[in-house]
Amino acid sequence: MEELSSTAKLDKQIFDDARRKAEKIQKNTETEIAATKEKWGSKLKEAMSKEQAKFSAQVTAFKAETDARLALDKRRIQWKKTEEDIQTASVNFVCGTAREKLLNYTEAVFAQRVGHCFQGDLSVLKTSPVSLSYTGISRVELDALLEKVLNLSDYSHWDITELAPRSCFGDRDLRVVLDLSDVSITVSIAAEAAEMLLDRRTELVSALFGRSLNEQ
Repeated sequence: MEELSSTAKLDKQIFDDARRKAEKIQKNTETEIAATKEKWGSKLKEAMSKEQAKFSAQVTAFKAETDARLALDKRRIQWKKTEEDIQTASVNFVCGTAREKLLNYTEAVFAQRVGHCFQGDLSVLKTSPVSLSYTGISRVELDALLEKVLNLSDYSHWDITELAPRSCFGDRDLRVVLDLSDVSITVSIAAEAAEMLLDRRTELVSALFGRSLNEQ
């Protein structure tokens, strides 16, 4: 009985240590994620301002020639061009970002979402079936990420699969997907970039063409 009690105490100490570490990681990453998103937003605005300077003269001339007779067609063309410019700026920004920064960002977002889902109790990851897929990172980098965020070095019972890149960001689309029976955590650079574009689309369209998104 004394030996069982000691084992239970040791298990509790291990789980408590893991919980405290997860809580610490979550707190440290909140600020980092907010700062990184703000920086990405600033970089994206800078990229779009360059596009504005490049196309502003052409857009002004085009509007003057076609407003009276081809208003609808003009707006369709402008909207298509805006979408292309926004997508190009996004791809150029992500592909021009140092891979180490993208890896750090992926780790930070993964840690935040793990903390939110599990609230520091990671014991389920040691006992339940777990599937994990990853893209754009090496197995060594994945192992380091899991050990740092989850405090795990043995996950031999997990089903781990490496997938080929499938977005326009190529090898810059770092992606980690963790699936349990009732929990799924996904971190994807492509998805994060798309979310920021959606948040800023009205502002970017207005910067390019002086027109709000609702008027398109």
